[in-house]
Formats: sequence, C-alpha cells, structure tokens
Amino acid sequence: MPKTFDMSMNELLQKGGDMEVLLATEPESEVMAVRLADMIRFKESYSGYIKYKLPVQDTVSFADTDAGKAGLVFYDSSHLTQKRLLHLPAEKEANALWFVFVIDRTVFSAERLNNFIAQHRIRHRFQKLFLLDFFRSSLSAI
Repeated sequence: MPKTFDMSMNELLQKGGDMEVLLATEPESEVMAVRLADMIRFKESYSGYIKYKLPVQDTVSFADTDAGKAGLVFYDSSHLTQKRLLHLPAEKEANALWFVFVIDRTVFSAERLNNFIAQHRIRHRFQKLFLLDFFRSSLSAI
C-alpha cells in the first residue's frame, strides 16, 4: 500500500532544507518544492476528501479522493513544459486525471487560459479541470 501524507504549508517550509539533500540538483529541488506547495494549497482549497500518495511522481501526483483514485497534473507554465504535458504517460493508478492550472500572479488572462485548454485538448484528456489561485487560496472548477 502506498504511503500517504498530510502536511501544512508551515511543515513544508520547515522541511524545505531537507529537499536539497534528497534531490540531486538545485533545479530539481525548486521544482519539487513548487509541486509540494501546489499540492498542499490544492488540498487546503479543495472542499472534498483528498489524500496524496507517495512518492510524488515526475508529472502526475496520485491521490485518493472522494471521487476515487485520481492523477493530478499541476500546470504552472514555469515548471511544467508544454512538451512534457503533451507526453503524459497512460497511468494505471488512477480512475481519472485532473488538470490543475496554477496561477500565482495578480495578472491573469481567462482568454489565454481558454486558448491553452483548446490548443492542448485539455478537456478531452482530463476528467476534471481546476483553476488554483495560489496566493488567494481559491480553487474553482473550469
């Protein structure tokens, strides 16, 4: 049975120094720190049940949710390239794939998001789509 975790933002910050030991390079540490922060913020903002499974995968994070087993893809254009998004593996560990578009800036373009979703056929590849405003701690279905 995979391990699961519960962690608050404060705990993540306290453990941040350990990531450099666990990961080989500074860029890997940065990407993992961003991913973990996004996962925690999503859990804090999601109204249903969610419990993540370890280990955290390269592109997809797995979780038990109120809707069953889900694979979550957190998309932040600075940390997940479009090329990697286009080559997502077919995951057997999830009943559904969820796409979480993370925004962390005050300037946001709904038109740009809609174009991105259409261009990459996100609605065809994922069963649920979310918009996570990281700093406002708000989550909405797209």
